[in-house]
Amino acid sequence: MTAQGQRTGERRVFCGLDLPDSVRGDLWDAWAGARAADEGVRWVREESFHVTLHFVGRIREEEVERWAQRLGRAARDTVPFDVRLGAPGCFPGPVRARALWTGAADPDGVMADLARALGSRRAFRGHVTTGRCGRGRTVQPAAWPVVDLAWTVRELCLFESTGGGRYPVVARAPFFAD
Repeated sequence: MTAQGQRTGERRVFCGLDLPDSVRGDLWDAWAGARAADEGVRWVREESFHVTLHFVGRIREEEVERWAQRLGRAARDTVPFDVRLGAPGCFPGPVRARALWTGAADPDGVMADLARALGSRRAFRGHVTTGRCGRGRTVQPAAWPVVDLAWTVRELCLFESTGGGRYPVVARAPFFAD
């Protein structure tokens, strides 16, 4: 067993969108005041910022290629689209919050369509997780930064959750029309 409780030969993966370095840096800088003011939050590393579209879970090593192909099929039918980061929020809510985030939106709902195409059955709520609160605590979202950051998404990514807040990309699928 590994540190995350998975068996040897398994990987814990999810499908999502990578952020450009410039957007990551600006988002990190925007949350600096919140990080300084609240030591009880486990803050996500700047290099780990991403938008999750579909959490796959633990898969066997040999299934990674199948998921890479699935990303490719979804990307084939997608054209580049713009995503804008904006208002902060938390899950499940300000009382007993477990995750702090910055909202991510695209005007045509492409992220939600991709999430469904990749197998998600949950209602999609685009966001970049910026911090975690473990068992939950009361928080004040009004004190968090509202940002106006945008970029054009040109590919889907398969990320691996390797532990320690690190999420390396294990497969990329560029959009066919790009």
